[in-house]
Amino acid sequence: MAENIFFIKVDKKSTSSEDEKFNIYLQCRWFESSIELLLCDTQTNKSYKVEIGQDEMFESALELEIPLDKFISECKYAFTDSNASASFEYEIEKEEPIFKLIKKTDFEIVYLMNYLTPIDSNFELLDNAIGFINSQRVKRESASSPVNKELQKSDEKLEEFDAKLQTLLEERSNEKVSLYKKFAIILNSKKAKIAELQEKLNKLQSNNVSGNQSINVDDDDISNNVYDVDTDPEAD
Repeated sequence: MAENIFFIKVDKKSTSSEDEKFNIYLQCRWFESSIELLLCDTQTNKSYKVEIGQDEMFESALELEIPLDKFISECKYAFTDSNASASFEYEIEKEEPIFKLIKKTDFEIVYLMNYLTPIDSNFELLDNAIGFINSQRVKRESASSPVNKELQKSDEKLEEFDAKLQTLLEERSNEKVSLYKKFAIILNSKKAKIAELQEKLNKLQSNNVSGNQSINVDDDDISNNVYDVDTDPEAD
């Protein structure tokens, strides 16, 4: 199942008149059909888990009369971008572990409200974050390894060779088209000359029958125009 993992720090909504501010460290695993959240509350030092399914998001979007695609997009922004605190509030109730995602407008709109499952370890989110950072570091190191660089150079050379080959094939195709056009012009010219000579020959035969008159048509002239077809495009 495809997933993306995100780690953000957001402001926790204050439920009292105290000036002290607290945060929620939030890990979001965004799957194709669900969201898995891991939350760490800095006010109580407690951690929680919650999974939000696609059906639940659909019901919330329907209830709020918001298009599903827009609702999912806004939820993803709220759970994957630390800047979302400017548009959303994140609340964990004191009395019982209930999480609320609230959209800030002229009035509060509760996008999601879910019961949280307490977890014993406060370090699971930290462990996951460290593991994620290490995996990204390994990927970067692998990408910069000498073997990978050589493979990248080989791929670049193959792409360059392929581009040159395509260019040569196109040039050769264009040369063939040009040659065919020149040959067609020469051939049509010869055909016209042959037709002219044929007409003279017909007149000669007709005059010979009627008045025994002669029209001189050189056999070599016919032969040369029939067979002397210059196919060399450079000759033009």
